[in-house]
Amino acid sequence: MRLLNREGYAIDSSKAYFSVRAASPVEAKKPNIRVFYSVGLLVPPGVYSARLTVIDAVSKRQGDVFYDRVLVTLPPHDRIHIGGAAMAFNIFPVGDDSLSRLDPLVKNGLKVLVNPLRIFSVDDSVIYFYAELYNLSHNDAQARHRLRFTALDSHGDTYREFGFVERRSPGPAAVVAEPFDVGSWPAGKYTLRLIATDLETKAADTLSLNFRLTGSAAQLASFPTATAQSATPGDTLPLATEIHLVKYLLTPDEQTTLDRLTPDGQRNFLARFWREHDENPQTERNETKEKYLKRFAYANKHFSTNVSRTNGWLTDRGRIYITRGPADRIKRADVPALANPFEVWYYYNYKEGAFYVFEDDQVAFEYRLVHSNVDGEKFDKNWDRIIKDQELLEDF
Repeated sequence: MRLLNREGYAIDSSKAYFSVRAASPVEAKKPNIRVFYSVGLLVPPGVYSARLTVIDAVSKRQGDVFYDRVLVTLPPHDRIHIGGAAMAFNIFPVGDDSLSRLDPLVKNGLKVLVNPLRIFSVDDSVIYFYAELYNLSHNDAQARHRLRFTALDSHGDTYREFGFVERRSPGPAAVVAEPFDVGSWPAGKYTLRLIATDLETKAADTLSLNFRLTGSAAQLASFPTATAQSATPGDTLPLATEIHLVKYLLTPDEQTTLDRLTPDGQRNFLARFWREHDENPQTERNETKEKYLKRFAYANKHFSTNVSRTNGWLTDRGRIYITRGPADRIKRADVPALANPFEVWYYYNYKEGAFYVFEDDQVAFEYRLVHSNVDGEKFDKNWDRIIKDQELLEDF
């Protein structure tokens, strides 16, 4: 987990290793199995974004999700407040013994299998809501509070009114854990609204969580979960961005010429450059330009370090991906014994064979090029030894 400020800079990170035991070999081969874990960071109030990357230590497959807005606020101290709200796949009691207290998924004696994206399959006939109430009146044994839940459709109109329930306030805080039967609801976007009222002071707080019901579990598994920039037609790219993109492909003399031109001259230069490098001039499309723009979009999606995911092409991996294309093979050492996490990219058909070593020296998913056998790229004797000692040097 990497936490970013609003300028896109990483300010904190946390990582955890955990295992999941399958009940049988048959279960181990089932697709779309949900795995739950939790990592936490202690941060001051503010607006953040976060990127969560999950790596399968066996297969080395990985995926990530980007949370564009993470709001951390200080709760008020003089009136009822709803905090810690989440939608979940399931909530069930597990007690409050010493082992349960070590489980990062347990809150107040309840195991909460949170769904942070709040995207549910229609196969999830029941969904769950968890929250905590603070600053409740509790001066006498008769102090009570009221909960009222309402489901709204995508237009903000009431879709289902669940009524209200009154409960005794056990102290200054209370836990809310409620199931909701959505088995008959059509797929779509909804909002679950909770109004919590302290019946002693008549003060109330309101909280709303958006969620989505989509198709089957198989469709849910393929639902796009990361905020990513899609392939952008070249004509709509800002001039400065396209200049940086094409500079990876220019000779030093061409770069000097481009830098000296006016904006109109630069546009004409770029148009001529792509025209001269068109792989198939007989077609209306410029396949060469499309190829590099697709690489550009891929680099932004997978290698960016800022909130808006627009600077992946500026990273070392982005530069190599744009100029060389997808590697023929990638070897990853995500939890190496003697070094930081690193990746080795192999290109078999480039000259006599090329490789590039990228190291995450801050353990923050920001990989820098530290070693290569390609002329003009960085060569490092220590990394050369590591590559040879760990038998990571391909037989070109």
